[in-house]
Amino acid sequence: MKKLLFCIFIFIFSNLYGKQYDLIFNFSGSYKKNEMKFLDGSRLSHNIYESEWTDNYGNYGTSYCLTSIKYNNNKIIIELDSYCRFKDQDGNIFTQYNTRTGHELNAGSGKAKIIEGQKKWKNLIGAECLYSIRYLDDRTYSIRKCQITESMHNMLIK
Repeated sequence: MKKLLFCIFIFIFSNLYGKQYDLIFNFSGSYKKNEMKFLDGSRLSHNIYESEWTDNYGNYGTSYCLTSIKYNNNKIIIELDSYCRFKDQDGNIFTQYNTRTGHELNAGSGKAKIIEGQKKWKNLIGAECLYSIRYLDDRTYSIRKCQITESMHNMLIK
């Protein structure tokens, strides 16, 4: 029983006093859509997104995304799969995989995960992010918030 209480105490203490770091990306860009409408009114859309981004660590660059979206006749997303390739100011590349379901097509939120990277971005592989996106005509506006570890934070500030 003492060991269990000790473990609970350590867990609570580490969560209360442990440092949490966030990597926050801001995006704006454009997209092009190719769409197929099915007989039941649902649709399949293949989109290409191009955007510029900045983050809260002073990095900036461009991104390119290939996205496949299946949505019903009410424009509610059934399935979204997206891969985004980022290039930073130093020419280093990293890739995120994005997914979301159940939201309206014109705006929503989802999850992203860094799946590959070069140089400092290699240390962020596995970092998970939440994102939101909004559309205006052929423009997109998005923000991503990724929880990162202290070691990931230290690599970004070098």
